[in-house]
Amino acid sequence: MAAAMPKMLHASGLTFPFASAAVPSSAESTTAPYRPRRIAPAVPDRHDPPALTAISDTRAILERAGLGPIRAIDRASYQAAAPPHLWPEALGAPRTRAIVVVASGGRGHWAAFLRWLTVDPASRLARERHPMDRFAGESLDAAAAALRTAGEEALVVQPTMNAAIVLDFVRLGVLAGLGSPSRVGVLISPHVGTWLALRGALFTSADWPIDATSPESPCIRCPAPCVAACPAALPAEASFPWQTCFDTRKREPACETACGARAACPVGAEHRYDPLEVLYHYHREKGRSALCARFGVADEIGGVGQMG
Repeated sequence: MAAAMPKMLHASGLTFPFASAAVPSSAESTTAPYRPRRIAPAVPDRHDPPALTAISDTRAILERAGLGPIRAIDRASYQAAAPPHLWPEALGAPRTRAIVVVASGGRGHWAAFLRWLTVDPASRLARERHPMDRFAGESLDAAAAALRTAGEEALVVQPTMNAAIVLDFVRLGVLAGLGSPSRVGVLISPHVGTWLALRGALFTSADWPIDATSPESPCIRCPAPCVAACPAALPAEASFPWQTCFDTRKREPACETACGARAACPVGAEHRYDPLEVLYHYHREKGRSALCARFGVADEIGGVGQMG
């Protein structure tokens, strides 16, 4: 699937796209709104201050959905990197103190997603265009609701095609210290390798703990088996050439349903996605078909493109 790259606005090293063109990211895209789902907050420790209870409730909700790691950016650092039209005031969240970047590492989120589908596979999968986005969105909405119940401000942003607020989540992940750029175009973490996806961000007034440390890139001293595994040796380039990657995927059968370069990365290999999850992300039509077959429902949506 070829996609035109958007115009980019650069500010202090952080890149934010301001056009709505399709941009490859580590999270799936969507064209349908998700529907909020109520999730009960964790039972707080009665000795916890209200602010800490709200944060622990939020973490518990996200972790039950298999989300994590979760890292936050302080407002000053975010505004030093972002253009003014993406500052919290411009987004309708003037009380923001932290931008909480929510990732999913390894297989946990997929396992939670499958459990969620089990409840009602017909409506949640067969008739839902982007079910994984909906699942993540409901979890983020529930987390935001927990913060608002505690009197905090909370704005949810997801990395989806039709998002009203368009941010470069890969760059946000770097700023939050979740990982560093890899040779295969997605973030790499010392813990889960390239099996890391960015699922959303919460702009909140809560006093979320900030860890300013950033991990060293595992790619620095790596012999780069990903380069040898890529048919076009794409990872050898300093700036990942997405258009060339898309073109290669269209003509190389081995690239249609998986990324050999990503799979060749030795970092966090034990966290590699389930084969069905890989198929779902890299070839949505075949992935949806296999997922519907697993749950015994007929797909009422059909294929919605590759590389979700």
